[in-house]
Amino acid sequence: MKNRKMHIAAVCIILIGALMITGAAVTKYKFTSSSGETVSQYINRVNINVSATEFTFSRADENGMLECRTTVSIGKTEPDFYGMLHSITIGGTETGSVIYTAGKDNGDATLPEEVILPVNEEGAYPLTWEIAFSIPYEDGKTTYEATLDFNYTTGVKTNLTQRYMTSIPVTVTVK
Repeated sequence: MKNRKMHIAAVCIILIGALMITGAAVTKYKFTSSSGETVSQYINRVNINVSATEFTFSRADENGMLECRTTVSIGKTEPDFYGMLHSITIGGTETGSVIYTAGKDNGDATLPEEVILPVNEEGAYPLTWEIAFSIPYEDGKTTYEATLDFNYTTGVKTNLTQRYMTSIPVTVTVK
């Protein structure tokens, strides 16, 4: 009886170890990514920041998804300016899912859609979102060129505005 319990315990330990090693191997080799350059642009009375614009995957499974994650922010360059963000979208390539997670100081601006760029007693401050998006992997394709497209309106005053589209290039590479 004692040997049987020890045998069962040994088999359980071996199985758990094998599952842990298999899980680590799948996690390590399915989609290993690193993100590259930070982009900051002062343009059309706004400051746009993107934390990562380059993603490199060491390997991808056929019919898999390339999962990317970046943080973006947009704010007015001066508190007296008018600014409204209409949308932030992914362009240039097919995407699977796109998930926006609002920054802690965004208040009611949970999505980057039709949001007035805010000010407080200290001045203008940016709205921030983490964007998680996936690109369907095409077997044999090594480079995907995408864009983060910021659609916004700004002006010196509310009645003196123009609508703009600023695109930040994003490169996804599979080695």
